[in-house]
Amino acid sequence: MNWQDSVPPLSTDRMAAPTPDRARMKIATIGAAVIIVAILGGLYAFNAARESSNRASLANVRRPPSTVSTETLQPKPVIQTLTAVGSLMAVHQVTVSSEVSGQISRIAFTGGDAVRKGEVLVEMNVAKERADLASARAELQLAELALRRSTDLQQRGNVSQAQLDQAKSQHEVAQAAVTRADAAIAYKTIRAPFDGLLGTRDIEVGQYVSPGQKMAEVTDLSQLHINFTIPEQERPRLVVGQAVELTVDAYPARKFMGKLSVINPQIDPAARTIKLQAVVDNKDHALNPGMYANALVQLPPVPDVITVSETSVVSSLYGDFVYVAVTQTKDGKDRVIAKRAPVTTGDHYDGRVVVIKGLGSGDRVITTGLTKVSDGSEITLSDDNALVKPSQIPVQ
Repeated sequence: MNWQDSVPPLSTDRMAAPTPDRARMKIATIGAAVIIVAILGGLYAFNAARESSNRASLANVRRPPSTVSTETLQPKPVIQTLTAVGSLMAVHQVTVSSEVSGQISRIAFTGGDAVRKGEVLVEMNVAKERADLASARAELQLAELALRRSTDLQQRGNVSQAQLDQAKSQHEVAQAAVTRADAAIAYKTIRAPFDGLLGTRDIEVGQYVSPGQKMAEVTDLSQLHINFTIPEQERPRLVVGQAVELTVDAYPARKFMGKLSVINPQIDPAARTIKLQAVVDNKDHALNPGMYANALVQLPPVPDVITVSETSVVSSLYGDFVYVAVTQTKDGKDRVIAKRAPVTTGDHYDGRVVVIKGLGSGDRVITTGLTKVSDGSEITLSDDNALVKPSQIPVQ
């Protein structure tokens, strides 16, 4: 007998009928869900009502006008310039050297000294040359006596004209020998070629020097040249004598003035540029040869040009624009608002921008406080409490 035959079968009715505990749990779950939904709905409705109330309150609150500064535009002449970079060089600068060889016997300068033209800088041993000069002078005296004697005898008819001519020739040869001896001594006395400042000394007393060997450098700093280049298409606007303004890194806050002195007649075929040279006054010796400099060539001014401050122009992906202060009448009252005006700009100079298109004479452009204004926002003028005149920019 199988043990399963002794187990009584389960009733299908008992399996299908829910117990009282399960029914109560189901009812409790549904009730909790209803309560949660009701609470969430109430919170949502409360927040929505509060936000609606806040928006209504903010809509009734008027934002205070932003305080800005403005400038009234007036056409003015604008100086055009050409910019370039170049380097400075001395107008007069030479390397002091000897034309002959010899031994240095005296050095009459110290590096960095200021010298005058003709001042003795170096003397070389001239003992042999002085001896040659003494001999040449003695020969000259003898030749002078011979010439005087021959002239007297020729007047008496005792000497022929040929003998007199020979005496004259010998006298000229002796005189030339004296001149040559004087020149040999002068060659061994080195003098300053012009007024200027001496550089470092490159020789010592007792040193034997060869012709052309460097002894020192003399530089005249009273005037300097600046060499620079500009594109060839700018050639028609250049004239010798135009003012040139220089700035250097050593004196960033200072401007040096000069004049355009040379326009090279030859265009560089490789770079397509023109080489220019200007003369710059440097009386206080502030500038030095070799300095890097920025050059501004000042061209004739263009009359009646509208310009604005660089701080007034706002750049965006859609172009440049400015804010213009205009008068608007609303509810019978005048108020000043900021109106956005697209502009086309040109050259920049001294912190200002040329406006080619978009503004006109009399427009009042906002210069400060731009971060607090937007198109159509009300503003207060810090520079003038009176209402401005209507701008040429129409109010929508």
